[in-house]
Amino acid sequence: MAAPTVALNTPADVATGVSTTPALLFTGTDAESNEIEYNVQVVNMSSWYHPDWSNRVKITALAAKVDADLTDFPVFVDLSTLPAGFHTNVNQTDARDIRVTKSDGITEIPREVVFYTAASDTGELHFKASGATLKDATNVDFYIYYGNSGASDYAVNGTYGRDNVWDSNYVGVWHMSQSPDNTVGQITDSSGTGNHGQSQGTPVTATGKVGKGIDFESSSSQFVRVPDNNSQDMTTNYSAEVWYKLESLPAVGQEMQLISKDDETNGRAYTHDIAARATSGAEQEIRAYINGFSPNSQKTYPTGTITTGNWYHFATSKNNSGNYYLLHNGSVVTTSSGSGSINVNSDYLTIASRTYSGYEQYFDGILDEIRLSNTDRSTPWLSTGYNNQNDQSTFFTIGAQEDFTPLLNKLSVTPDPTFAGTGDPHPWPSGNQVTYTVQAGDILTASTIYYWRVRGIDPLGGNTYGAWSTTRSFTTAGGSTMLMMGV
Repeated sequence: MAAPTVALNTPADVATGVSTTPALLFTGTDAESNEIEYNVQVVNMSSWYHPDWSNRVKITALAAKVDADLTDFPVFVDLSTLPAGFHTNVNQTDARDIRVTKSDGITEIPREVVFYTAASDTGELHFKASGATLKDATNVDFYIYYGNSGASDYAVNGTYGRDNVWDSNYVGVWHMSQSPDNTVGQITDSSGTGNHGQSQGTPVTATGKVGKGIDFESSSSQFVRVPDNNSQDMTTNYSAEVWYKLESLPAVGQEMQLISKDDETNGRAYTHDIAARATSGAEQEIRAYINGFSPNSQKTYPTGTITTGNWYHFATSKNNSGNYYLLHNGSVVTTSSGSGSINVNSDYLTIASRTYSGYEQYFDGILDEIRLSNTDRSTPWLSTGYNNQNDQSTFFTIGAQEDFTPLLNKLSVTPDPTFAGTGDPHPWPSGNQVTYTVQAGDILTASTIYYWRVRGIDPLGGNTYGAWSTTRSFTTAGGSTMLMMGV
C-alpha cells in the first residue's frame, strides 16, 4: 500500500523576512485517493547539520597526541570504534551518508569514506581539519553525522568529496584498500592527482594498519606499478609515509622496497627501503635514498629490532634548505643536512619493488596507507599522523550517539486549529492544500534561520507514514538568507 507524498508550497525555499508565526502551506497526494493526516516539523538549525540526518557522534581530538597546531590535517577515523548506534543507523551499503562538521555542528568539512562493511561493522574514514586546526594545547571537537539512508555520496572532486580531504601538495595517497586483480588504475590514488596504480602478479587484500592493506609475496615478484606523471618529479621538497609489516626479513646485503622511483636506464630518483647489513655490528637499516642529493638518510639498528609480524611506520621529509629527516614509529631517528636536487626520470613509480632490472628488491609483507607529498611535511605533522593512525583510543574520545530533535513536531491527528484546509475537519482529501500556522507560543525568534518539512499519514492504510518532503529553509524578519547545506 503506497504512502502519501507531500509537496511544499510556501514559503519558498530560502525565503527572507518571514513572520515568527508563519503560515506553512503544503499539498499531500495519496495514490489511492485516501484522505491524509500530516506531520509538520520546524527546526532551528543553529547547531545541527541538517534535519535529514537523524544522528551524530562527537569525536574529540586530544591535544596530548597532537604535536603542533596543524591546519588542513587529514584525520583518520576507524569506524569500528564508533558506538553501536552508528552501525545500526548509517547507510548499510557504503556509509555514503556520513558527513563531518567542525565543532559548531553545522560547518561541513571534506571527508572520504574509503570503505564500510556492515556485516563486520568496520570501515575507514578520513576528513580534513580545514578551518578547524588541530591544537597541541587544546582538545578539538568534530561531529560525524549519519542516519540518512537516502543520501547520495559526493563526487570525488566535489567540495566535500574525497579529493579535497588531501591538500594540493599530496602527490599520491594510496589507502591500499582494493582487492588487487591487475586492472589498470585499480589501486586508487585519493589525492586527486591521478596517480592510480596497477597490481603486478597476484598480491591479495589483507588486514591493514589503517583499514585494509595489500599483502605482497617477494618470492612471486608482486608489486604495484604507477605510470609516470610529472607530479612525481619532486626536485627540492618532498615527504613520504608508509605503514609496513614484514613477513620475512631481507637477506644480508639485500633491501626490500617500500615506494620507489628508481631505474638504472632512465635515472635514479628516490627509494625508501628496509635493508639488512652486517656492518659495525648492526644488521638492519631503514633508508631514504635520493639520487642527486648528498648525504642520504638512513638509520641502523641492532639485529632483531625490526621483526616480522609487527607494524612499523616509516616517514621521511626533505626541505629546500637541505634538511632531511627520517622518522620511525613517529619519532625522529636521524637528521642530516646536505645539498643537491632530486633527480627526475620518466619511469614508473613502484610500490613494493623498484624498476631496476635485476635489483627489484621486492617487499615481503603487508603495506598500507602510503602517502607521497611534494612539500616538506613538518616532523610534528608526520608524528601526529603516526599517533592518529597507530592508536585511536589515545587520539580521540568518542561520545555517545545523539539523535535529532526538532523544535516543533506537530501532528494533525487530533483536532488542532493550527491546521486548516479544504474539507475540515481532518483528515483532508488527497490533492488539497493544507496550512499549518506556527503559533506565538512556539517561540520562533527574529533574525533566525529555520528549516521545515512535512510528511503525510494514511489513516485508512494503518496510519502509514510517507517519506518526508524536501526540506526548505526560511529566515525570520531581520535576518539574512542562507543556502541549503549539501544533501
